[in-house]
Amino acid sequence: MVKNLTGKKVTVVRDELNIKGGGVYCFMPFSTVDVHGKAIFKVGMSLDFSSRTEAYHTYFPLGVYIVAFLQEPRLVSTRRKKVTRRQVFLKAEKWIMDYIEKEGAKRVKSTARVQNANVDNEGDTEWFYTDENLVHEAFTEAVKKFGGEKHLFYLEGYDPETGKLTSINKIAEQDEKRKPNYTGKIIYLVK
Repeated sequence: MVKNLTGKKVTVVRDELNIKGGGVYCFMPFSTVDVHGKAIFKVGMSLDFSSRTEAYHTYFPLGVYIVAFLQEPRLVSTRRKKVTRRQVFLKAEKWIMDYIEKEGAKRVKSTARVQNANVDNEGDTEWFYTDENLVHEAFTEAVKKFGGEKHLFYLEGYDPETGKLTSINKIAEQDEKRKPNYTGKIIYLVK
């Protein structure tokens, strides 16, 4: 599920967003941002966007907020070596992750990951502590480098005049007040 521009949750991402094909995506799984306007965002790549996002219902049964999608970055080939769609998408995904991190986002580390492990044996994940403005900036810059079609979405309560979020945290507060319910918690170590 995803939160659309009208603020209603929808169950089928591909129908509401009308995005087909593959590319690089970014979503936010929770209905809260902190006092700095930041939250945890996941950047990923998929050869089939609709099937990948629909698979997230296993992890986040109440849905996720799609924040950005770079649809079908262009395929580039050289005379010596043909580049596959998957390779292009992976390259675009890495480029976006590097851009976000270079511009100040904190990358979440995990002991379940071994890639680029630090001294504590924690490796890089695809999760970042940042704000949606930096995500939008990264995807906008990625279009200049990789081509494709850019789709940007705004979190609930975004005020385009002030550039601030006004109500997304109210959704989480309302959800917690509903009975019976269970509020789980995931701790993301941001260093």
